[in-house]
Amino acid sequence: GNGKFLVLKTEPLNNGRLFLNDPIRIDFTNQVNLVSADLNTMSFQVLDQNGTPLAEQPAGRFALDTSPGDSVSGRRLLFVPTFPTNDTYSNGGFRPGRTYLVRLVGGTNINGTVLRDNNNRGLAVPVTFSFSTADGTTPAQLFRNRVAGGPRRTEIGRAHV
Repeated sequence: GNGKFLVLKTEPLNNGRLFLNDPIRIDFTNQVNLVSADLNTMSFQVLDQNGTPLAEQPAGRFALDTSPGDSVSGRRLLFVPTFPTNDTYSNGGFRPGRTYLVRLVGGTNINGTVLRDNNNRGLAVPVTFSFSTADGTTPAQLFRNRVAGGPRRTEIGRAHV
């Protein structure tokens, strides 16, 4: 909490792969000021399978989580993509078969364009990494399903009269 504000780890790793429902996880040396996390301080460039830039931006929300070994949340920043709602899975936060170049803006705090920690220190060293999203046309190809058998009802509620 008293040292430089630096990135320790990204998930996915550089050149890694994500399913459309996987969040991006970034662990830092200090607790993140969530207000400073937006699509200006964490910018995306989207490329198609041929490496051609596209005029798309991911949709989602930023949240804080607990880094491994920590007892409180704050040092892990999540970008949680919006879940697609159409039959081609093309209207979600991440799209199938894309490459995303992610830039975490660092340096001096000019016009609020720098990711900051809770002590208002800007990210000391900018970080860039890329990942690709799963490609395919079926939910099994595109989404991580952490529960065997898929979603199911876990509790039956009683009707109140």
